[in-house]
Amino acid sequence: MLGVFVSGWPAVILVAALPEIGDNLHASRSTLSWVLSLPMLIGAVMLPTFGRLGDLKGQRRVFLIGLTVCGTAAILTSLSWNAASLITFRTISQTAGFATAPTAVALIMETFPLDARPRALGMWAFVSAAAPALGLAFGGPMVELLSWRGVFIVQGALALLFLPLCLRWLDETKRRSNIGFDIAGGITLMLATGSVFGLALPRPRRFMGLDATGGTLSSRCRTNARPPLHPNRKARQVPTSAHGPSR
Repeated sequence: MLGVFVSGWPAVILVAALPEIGDNLHASRSTLSWVLSLPMLIGAVMLPTFGRLGDLKGQRRVFLIGLTVCGTAAILTSLSWNAASLITFRTISQTAGFATAPTAVALIMETFPLDARPRALGMWAFVSAAAPALGLAFGGPMVELLSWRGVFIVQGALALLFLPLCLRWLDETKRRSNIGFDIAGGITLMLATGSVFGLALPRPRRFMGLDATGGTLSSRCRTNARPPLHPNRKARQVPTSAHGPSR
């Protein structure tokens, strides 16, 4: 829960900090809008991939890597020297933070017994919703008190501070060897999901049509991965005979 909170709460603080950031980095508002939009876009399209990586490599491992990269990139964000570096570091930080979302749910499902899961999942949902809400409520005072650079230093420090606690408390989940990484499904699902979020970005016309194209390809392409990343995709059928699978 701590990792999910730390990765999520600064997401909306930037709204209050954009005027100060623009003055410090001599960047226009249209350029700085990518500080908000690009991390959300890339993070959203990577969510299914992070979940599948957790299945293959271990949920705890993916969670800890995401939290570590999120905290380190947050500190680098505080050292940004221009708009491009700010957008780059912020995108890396929030995208890595998105890795804590599906892996946290998987860890809850593995750690808690059946009767305790509803309460644990309710707590996870509350933290996930409360983190950006608290950032929105206290973003202005925090920026005035710490400056926008100080906000990201605090985020990075908290993430790295919580890391030893996560290492101690979290147990690794079993890796699943009976599934594969659906590369084609991941790419087409990214196209479909990314285009939907892309419609909210500057110049949204460039994303129009990608959602339908990506969705169509994702549902119709066949894959060797079992199960497919997209639930409507068809797995390749292994030819069989009356005596069993053909060789």
